[in-house]
Amino acid sequence: MGCRTAVALVLLAACDAGTIGDPLLASPIGDTGDNGPPVTVTPDAPVRPDAAIAGAADAAPAAPDAVLDPPATFNVTVLSRDDVLSIAAASVGYTYWWGHGSLGGTTAGTCTGSCPSCTHTGAHGADCSGFVGKAWMLPEALPIVGDDSHPYSTYTFKNESVHWSSISRSDVERGDAMVYNQDGAGHIFLYEKDDPWGSMWTYEARGCSYGIVHNIRTASSVFSAIRRDGL
Repeated sequence: MGCRTAVALVLLAACDAGTIGDPLLASPIGDTGDNGPPVTVTPDAPVRPDAAIAGAADAAPAAPDAVLDPPATFNVTVLSRDDVLSIAAASVGYTYWWGHGSLGGTTAGTCTGSCPSCTHTGAHGADCSGFVGKAWMLPEALPIVGDDSHPYSTYTFKNESVHWSSISRSDVERGDAMVYNQDGAGHIFLYEKDDPWGSMWTYEARGCSYGIVHNIRTASSVFSAIRRDGL
C-alpha cells in the first residue's frame, strides 16, 4: 500500500474514529458506517433499515496487496479464521450498499451521494455490517452467495451478543472484528494483522465512495473488539 503529498481531513459525528492510509502515511478519516436500533432476529429476518448518520467524505483509499493470502473465495467449507478472511478477500471490489449484504455476483455497480441518502446501482454490494455478517457466516446472513438478507447493524454488534462476544482489544486475532456505535454513528471492520492499537491491516466496507477494501488503518479508542462464536 510511496509517499503521498496530501490527505483529506474528515470528521464524522464530531469524533476522530481512526485513520486510514498506506504504511508510510496514514490519512485521517472519520468512519462512515451503518447504525441502527436493536432488532429482533427471526429465521426470515429482512434486510434491516439503518438510522440516519452524519455523512462524510472519504480520504484516498489504500492500495491493495499484490497477493491475497488466504485465497479469495466465497466457496468456504467450515467456520475458520482462514475461511472468514477468504470471504473478506473475495468481497474486495464490491460496492458499498447501505442496508444490504449481497455478494457473489458481478462487482459492477456504483454508490453515489452521502449515505444513508445515497444512491446505489447494481445487484450486489454490502454495507459494513452486511459485509461482516457474510464474512462471519452468521446463520441469518446465509447463504453467502444468492441471499441479500442480514438483520444486524452496528448497534447489535456493539450492544448485543447473538453469535459473538466481547474480547479484549489486546487479544484480537485475525478474523475478529472491531466495532463502535455511539452518538448516531457506527462502523465495523475485520481485523487481519499487525498492531490492533496502531496501524493494522483490515477488511472493511469503507463507505459509498470506495466500497469494500483491504487497507491499513488505525482505530480510536471508541472501537471495541468482538469475536465470532466458534473462532
